[in-house]
Amino acid sequence: EELKSDKPNESVELTGEWNIQFDPKWGAPEQVKTDQLKSWTEFDIPGIKYYSGTVTYRKSFQLNDLEIRNNRLMLDLGFVKEMASVKINGHQMQVIWSSPFRFDITPFVKTGTNELEVEVVNMWVNRLIGDSKLPVEQRLTKTNINKFNGSDAEQYLRVSGLMGPVKLMQFKEVNLK
Repeated sequence: EELKSDKPNESVELTGEWNIQFDPKWGAPEQVKTDQLKSWTEFDIPGIKYYSGTVTYRKSFQLNDLEIRNNRLMLDLGFVKEMASVKINGHQMQVIWSSPFRFDITPFVKTGTNELEVEVVNMWVNRLIGDSKLPVEQRLTKTNINKFNGSDAEQYLRVSGLMGPVKLMQFKEVNLK
């Protein structure tokens, strides 16, 4: 019989640089690099601030044999809006739509360098607000919804993206006899 705890024995935040990739067809730059995870609405670049769609966050992290052996490893994404899926070393995991955004990555990690990809998808409202500020011929979306037009449209911007903190949680697995 295996004893499993809800509390990790160790938890480490994945800090440092993240490579964030956007689809430039939706007005954002192709990629940005940042040390700080924050809502897309907090970027000064309009193409990111008003971005709607799928964004991929990439990062590498190191694990040694002791961190892997006899441990269950969970990746906790922290605060995410709206949904996320994870790829570890090329292995696609499920999509999660609500918190906690936790993934059991135990079968997919290895000693040495591990590659993490997090895909986050948000809602369309931010792109609609961004488009309302553009001349009609420059807009990327077409809608008959007028709720997001005008000077008060900014109040409807939705927090979007991976805000974290992203943590790697280690659970000791103990066999009871």
